[in-house]
Amino acid sequence: METEHLPTLQDRIDFVWRQVKFYIKNDAFQEGDFTLSWGLKSKYYIDMANIINNPLCLPRLVELLHREIVEIIRASQPPNAKGEWWKEKLVGIGGVALGGALLSHAYASRHPYLFPFVVRIQRAELECSPHMKPGKVLLIDDVLTTGKSLLLAKHILNINGYEVSKALVIVDRQEGGLEKCKGEGLEVKSFFKLSDILEG
Repeated sequence: METEHLPTLQDRIDFVWRQVKFYIKNDAFQEGDFTLSWGLKSKYYIDMANIINNPLCLPRLVELLHREIVEIIRASQPPNAKGEWWKEKLVGIGGVALGGALLSHAYASRHPYLFPFVVRIQRAELECSPHMKPGKVLLIDDVLTTGKSLLLAKHILNINGYEVSKALVIVDRQEGGLEKCKGEGLEVKSFFKLSDILEG
């Protein structure tokens, strides 16, 4: 008699990953001649606004973020005596306006143990709750290209008293941003690479 296979948490994450990839491929990915931020030329453009503003896809992005954030927090140190592993690890989650900021606020609305914040790199400003005490924070962005935006955001957070060592991005365009960030002490993990989208 065959044993029925019950879906695991990883099965669920894999399913959600495939769904989000479908949305990116069909609603955000474009081919042509484009000038990206920081003046970079590319044959590909990924308009993540079409994904973040999609009420069917946004909850799935939040689900992917949550799974990874839980792993980041749990890996930092064991739970405290009450079994509460989040309160002493990260104080906030946020990103560069606009994509990363929208994602972080969507996440915080579902998981309100982290304060959302916005980094405005053009004005070198940090917008956050006055209740967000200095400590460790996690950076979020929608697309990673050169890494300059994340590194500028990291600098702004540092001068405001926050420690940043990790970032999550939805799509890594594989333009060297991952390596540049690593060289500056920022570990970045992406959920998708450009090669994932191109392979169909």
